[in-house]
Amino acid sequence: MTEIFQQGAPPSDAVLDLIYLVCCPFSLFGSLFIMITFGSFKRLRTVDGLHFVFFQAFCDFFFTMRFLLGVLVKDRDQYTTHDNSVSCIAIGMLGQFFAQATIGWNMMISVKIFLTFWNPMKLSHVRPLYYHLWVWVTCGGMAIAALALGYYGPTVDGCWISKNHEVARFMMFMFPLSIYMLASILILIFVIYKLGTILSHSSLVEKEHRFRKQIIAYIGIFILAWMPPLLLRTLELFKISYPILVYLDAASSSSQALANAIVWVTSNTFCQAIRNAERRSVIIERQSILTSGSGKIINVTNTYASAARKLGTNEEWQ
Repeated sequence: MTEIFQQGAPPSDAVLDLIYLVCCPFSLFGSLFIMITFGSFKRLRTVDGLHFVFFQAFCDFFFTMRFLLGVLVKDRDQYTTHDNSVSCIAIGMLGQFFAQATIGWNMMISVKIFLTFWNPMKLSHVRPLYYHLWVWVTCGGMAIAALALGYYGPTVDGCWISKNHEVARFMMFMFPLSIYMLASILILIFVIYKLGTILSHSSLVEKEHRFRKQIIAYIGIFILAWMPPLLLRTLELFKISYPILVYLDAASSSSQALANAIVWVTSNTFCQAIRNAERRSVIIERQSILTSGSGKIINVTNTYASAARKLGTNEEWQ
């Protein structure tokens, strides 16, 4: 047990595989849940900024899939001993692209929140196209550059930019992550201050409290989920490593999608969308019953009218 705290001790592959096999399926389900419910409920699609969460869930899904594929492919392909394995390079590129896309959309959520509170009266600050260009172009450029330079290879927790290129690993991923994380912390502080000054004396205190908790949750998950990887990769630059950090990196990276899904399903916006859907279902059901009942009444009335006409005809013939 004490080995996990010993510097330089190698992490256990069995423990890493167990972490991924336990955490990844839940995170994959959480990402799918966000994407499916976003597409199913019109209210969620009309809320400004929630499409950012959708794309974040999309990236989370494939980023988490990278860990699961690493476990499933490793034994068959033995990429831990073959640096030029096609599957290792593919998984490494997949991980680089969607890991950076995930933190990129986290940052875009923070930027959107910042612009909203910086000037609440302005409905549209930046066109959505610019957010997409920033995330997809930067992620694609970094992933292709690492491929062209031959940086992908086996790592202690799968395949990514190999340990022989620690400086490139830091500059291509950990440095942008550090900038995004610092910016998110500053934005979080700003939003909490702005909410307190604008709404604390109004009749929207309850809504403010719920919204504040949701904002803190999304940004807080981003900070907490990526702090272990940032610490691990930074220490690796100085040839310092602990197995406990590798395990924390594996657990936090493969669980963040599940944490985002929990925030999503407990948010006031999602609960309101569910209530609206239930109301529509009840209304449609009642309308169906009324329509069906009206049809029966009309049929009975027509039957009585037809019988009366026949009776009247018979009486006149007699």
